[in-house]
Amino acid sequence: MSAETPNPADPAPADASVAEPVTEPADPSARSKRRTSTVALAGIAVVVSVAWYISFVFGVGMPVGLRLGLVVVGGVAAPSLAVFAAVRLTAPALGLSRTQARVLFALATLAFAAVALVGVSFSVGMDEGDAGQPRSLLGSLTGPFALAAILATAAAVALPVFAAVRKRRLGVPAATAIAAGVGVVATPLVLVSLLAPGSIVILCVTVFVFALVRSRPRAPRPAATSAVVVRSPDHSAVRARVTLFAGIALATSLVVWTTGLGMSIRGTGTDVAGSALGISAALAQLAVVPLLWAATLTVAARLPRAADAARIGFAAASVVVVVSVAGMVIGFSPAGDAFILAAGVLSVGVALWGGAIVWSLAAAWPIAARVGAAGVAVVAAASLYALLVALSGGVTLALVSGFVAFGGSRMLLRPSRATLPAS
Repeated sequence: MSAETPNPADPAPADASVAEPVTEPADPSARSKRRTSTVALAGIAVVVSVAWYISFVFGVGMPVGLRLGLVVVGGVAAPSLAVFAAVRLTAPALGLSRTQARVLFALATLAFAAVALVGVSFSVGMDEGDAGQPRSLLGSLTGPFALAAILATAAAVALPVFAAVRKRRLGVPAATAIAAGVGVVATPLVLVSLLAPGSIVILCVTVFVFALVRSRPRAPRPAATSAVVVRSPDHSAVRARVTLFAGIALATSLVVWTTGLGMSIRGTGTDVAGSALGISAALAQLAVVPLLWAATLTVAARLPRAADAARIGFAAASVVVVVSVAGMVIGFSPAGDAFILAAGVLSVGVALWGGAIVWSLAAAWPIAARVGAAGVAVVAAASLYALLVALSGGVTLALVSGFVAFGGSRMLLRPSRATLPAS
């Protein structure tokens, strides 16, 4: 009898919170299809959120009706799809029941809708106030929308915490207290993050990457006769090289920005000040080359079958980065038109690295699914780089490379131990 159909002779569960647990299908083919469909949902969320972000940035002055429509699609539908995919992936580990999973998805959708409406209502109210017009119904509902967002977000955060704690056999009162405390503390941070359209893109991309990693087939374990301890390969030599190249990336960022800030301060009040900062923002992008090589070494160590693809992607990305940075510097102007265009090209170049890796990992998929996954990876990587790195002048590269250089490489390439049954 499958896990989906309970035996009538079995006693009823004592606690509804652990009834009907979400489990993956036992059939490997069905499990593979479920994981692939989850990746597809997360990929759709990425594409829609990126399209919404672009329209948000360049759609200033659009009619309220069109703005609402875009908010529904990008600010509500896209993150809701991402949450649906995330719930699919994490429900068994968290101990969520089927009912709890559905409630969590509904709460998250309500929270996204309320947050989006808070932004639209506040914007409409401000426009009406500046124009000296009386407040419309939409412009006057910012407070109620904010209250709904707070309550829905708190409940959406608390529910999986409650399920995870209950899975550890903690009593209902204690689990409720812990979940409520986490919900109260985390809600303001979550809401502040969700108000920025870029955060929706980051959420969708994160879920897509997580779904893609989880979609890889796992090798079957041998039959149990005696326990053996299996250690992952020693990556100490690779870890040292990853640390070295991350340090080079960090040093590049610090040298470029220290020089640029010094020249800007020295030339305060002249055109040199702005030019120094602009050229520093361009040259700082070069730090991604050693950092990307550090990431390539990590991928080659952790995912050997994607090693060649990572190296090819790195070579293509490096060429595009160097050419783009040269274009930024040579064509620099205070207006920044060439800078923005070159930053976009640079972001796509870096995205080729991620697309090449996904193309390799999805080798066993049907060609349409493989092309789609690689395409979404390119869109996701380009968007993240543009949002977090290119348009921030490369400052984020210093933070990431510093993390990797000072301990992050050990975390990424930490040797693991697993106890497996021996045949």
